[in-house]
Amino acid sequence: MHAIPSYFARVAIPGSLALLAVSLGCRKPDTKEVTTTRTVMSGPVLGEVAPDTSRRRVAHADHEAPVAWELPAGWESVNPTPIRVGNFRVAAAPGVECYVTVLTGAGGGVLANINRWRQQMGQGELSQAQADALPAFPVLGAQAVFLDAAGDFTDMSGTTQSGYRMLGIVAPLPDRTVFVKMTGPDAAVLGEKERFIEFCKSLEETQPH
Repeated sequence: MHAIPSYFARVAIPGSLALLAVSLGCRKPDTKEVTTTRTVMSGPVLGEVAPDTSRRRVAHADHEAPVAWELPAGWESVNPTPIRVGNFRVAAAPGVECYVTVLTGAGGGVLANINRWRQQMGQGELSQAQADALPAFPVLGAQAVFLDAAGDFTDMSGTTQSGYRMLGIVAPLPDRTVFVKMTGPDAAVLGEKERFIEFCKSLEETQPH
């Protein structure tokens, strides 16, 4: 008769369980080879931080754009063009366009640009006092003047589109001025107003003054 292994001897095992333990002690346990398959999902290792791809930097000509931004949901980047360091469109509204321009110095001044945009929308000029009363919000550390105008839009080629809306900001910095402008059919642009404002607020400088 085989001896009961020591690890069984240390435990009081009642009745039938003791017989079962002895019986198991007399048999060589069956062994099976088990193969398991695991599916490993790709992604950052626990404890690592996944890279933030939400901030989009756009190259302009042969140098980096002077500003970076966070692209709102539903917006798409389009290749930059002369003067514009960023061009965008709204996937759900093909007639809407938005762009960012950065000019050195005052860029003509806030009042002159606001009135030029109003003229493009078929509206009259504002006085300095009226322009000072326009809404403003912080962009790049400056108070950006915000224009929201609806009417008939005449583009740079002289083509007029009825029932349009324009959103625009002028952000005067110490040595440069940043402009963001969106135009398109009235309802479509109005639907992007909150995303337009958040986009403007997301701007960050990538080049020192």
